[in-house]
Amino acid sequence: MYYVNRFTIKEISEILNEKGGTIKSRLSRARQQLKAHYLKENIF
Repeated sequence: MYYVNRFTIKEISEILNEKGGTIKSRLSRARQQLKAHYLKENIF
């Protein structure tokens, strides 16, 4: 939602009924997982 649909953190938090901090944490965790995956597969 954040990257594909360009929703703001506030918009996403309202849609998902979650706090903004939760959304930020989930985005951060997802970025970390993607980075780890790409490094493991030697894509970067």
